[in-house]
Amino acid sequence: IHSEVMAGRRYIALERMAVRRELRGRGIGGRALKSALAEVADASGLPVVLSTQERRNVRFYERHGFVVQREWEFPVGATPPVHNWIMVREPRP
Repeated sequence: IHSEVMAGRRYIALERMAVRRELRGRGIGGRALKSALAEVADASGLPVVLSTQERRNVRFYERHGFVVQREWEFPVGATPPVHNWIMVREPRP
């Protein structure tokens, strides 16, 4: 799905990001993501693509410049279905 969204462009995929439950809400994840985006994505001039299945994560990533490119539920017809968001952040100068 990432490659479909990126339509042949080179990109960096953010595969996993997690903060231990007891440490959440302290800005640790935001600082780590901000640093990685600046040092890797922006420095290389490549967009970053990710997928998340948690609505609360969408707001978190939007605050860091990601934009929802696609959302859907899968598997089709499943009860309950899993909601998925594909998000992209373009590199910053």
